[in-house]
Amino acid sequence: MPRVKHMVGVCMFADISGFTSLCETYSLKASEAESCGTDKLTFTLNTYLGKIIEDILKHGGDVLKFAGDALLALWKAEYGGDLDDLTLLINKAIICSIAIQEECDNYMTDVGVLLRVKIALSVGKMQITHVGVTESKHFDLSGSAVSDVNAAEKWAEPGSIILSLLAFSNCDQSLFLFETIDNGMYYRVAGARVEEESATVSTVHPTGVQLALMSGVLSTGAVRTSTPSVAKRIFAPHVGTLLSRYYPQMKLPRIYRKKGQSEQKEQICKTTGNLLKSDSCHDPGHRTYIYSKLNDQDIEDLRAYVPKTVLSRIDHGQDLEWLSEMRQVSVLFINMELPIKGNSHSWALQRAFEVIHECARRLRGNLNKVFSFDKGCTFIVIFGLPGDKHDDDPTRALKAGHRIMDSLHQIMDITNESIGVTTGRAFCGVVGHRDRHEYTVIGRKVNMAARLMVNYPGTLSCDDDTYRSGKSKLKKEDFMVLPFIKLKGVADPGTVREYNNHHDREEEEEYDYPILGR
Repeated sequence: MPRVKHMVGVCMFADISGFTSLCETYSLKASEAESCGTDKLTFTLNTYLGKIIEDILKHGGDVLKFAGDALLALWKAEYGGDLDDLTLLINKAIICSIAIQEECDNYMTDVGVLLRVKIALSVGKMQITHVGVTESKHFDLSGSAVSDVNAAEKWAEPGSIILSLLAFSNCDQSLFLFETIDNGMYYRVAGARVEEESATVSTVHPTGVQLALMSGVLSTGAVRTSTPSVAKRIFAPHVGTLLSRYYPQMKLPRIYRKKGQSEQKEQICKTTGNLLKSDSCHDPGHRTYIYSKLNDQDIEDLRAYVPKTVLSRIDHGQDLEWLSEMRQVSVLFINMELPIKGNSHSWALQRAFEVIHECARRLRGNLNKVFSFDKGCTFIVIFGLPGDKHDDDPTRALKAGHRIMDSLHQIMDITNESIGVTTGRAFCGVVGHRDRHEYTVIGRKVNMAARLMVNYPGTLSCDDDTYRSGKSKLKKEDFMVLPFIKLKGVADPGTVREYNNHHDREEEEEYDYPILGR
């Protein structure tokens, strides 16, 4: 460790708004004893995320990272491929983005919370860095394409698709409509270009056929005799309209006919509502085949990438949906700057992982995520997950944060460390799609930890709930009230404090032995 894999391809960053309000609404209704709660919340989250992930997989992409209400997807170019391959991939990603926006933007849930999504696309070099220790491993995606997609996302608004300059330059610009942003540095996709039907010549709609071919659902020889292999809704009105207009005599299969609302809802439930029991139209057989070829050591290596909370359920043959719950947790968002190029980046990431994992382990916390999204290199540590629940989790979180801050500061290649700590109820569970899912935490306090990390750089900051829960076991003089800063998406952050132990430390307890209970 670390192990690095280099590649070129298209990177998608999809950011969803409304998940936090959704969690709070369901939690409130559950507390009011209404017929609503964690099960319905899980169903709604997985139905919505399942739609997005299904579209990405159908269009040849793959979901690599989740971060609560955001995800990172990749269209990987073949090794040694030419520029045409990159054009094909970015076209696929744009068509996929249009399909996602048509289906998932302005999505009204059954409790009246509106879900929206914004998407950014980039193209370029990337690297996947695998870091970890024997019992716990993670991977992170970084590189110029990731930096570009993070920059493009800053210009995105709900319902929009933003392309970096390089992505725009490499796509087939004749297929889509664009609006220029920031003097040509970024481009907003306004839709697919639809050409008018010729009044004298009855020919195949050229743009529509190109869209179909680029999306990988039609072959040249079969374009006149067959329909796309995926549902009409994915490409409507572009490809679906094309077939109906130019081949009216073609009898479309039932899947392409317009469904009633109840039938459509039933179909959605069958395909995406139940995370672990749904049938996937992709490649489950291929996965099973690969798994059959793994030896015991391969399986043991893969287990290191699965959180121990999830492994415990798998080893006991329990349904992973049982993990979905609202619970009290303390969350640490840890941010830092790493070297951009060369082996220095991967080795700095490995050293950061070792420090954070060890500090969390000793105080019975869980390192949940490592990612390089819009906030740079970020680690998430959670205290209070099943099997590691303690009354003093906020105190443990602050102690862990202080140790991490001190240790990272001593590593030469790591700079600008900052940590945000919050405590409160959050949704904890496995969310996503049957073929791509992850154990995550979602909630207002989770978002607030990220905001504290960003808005109070160079400090270990915490919210008032963490302070009040931890002050009885920590020295009050080690807390200092920080200036008020308006936090995006947080209506009333309350008093924010810095925790910084300047005094001689007493011997702190270490927890290397197992602790039973939730």
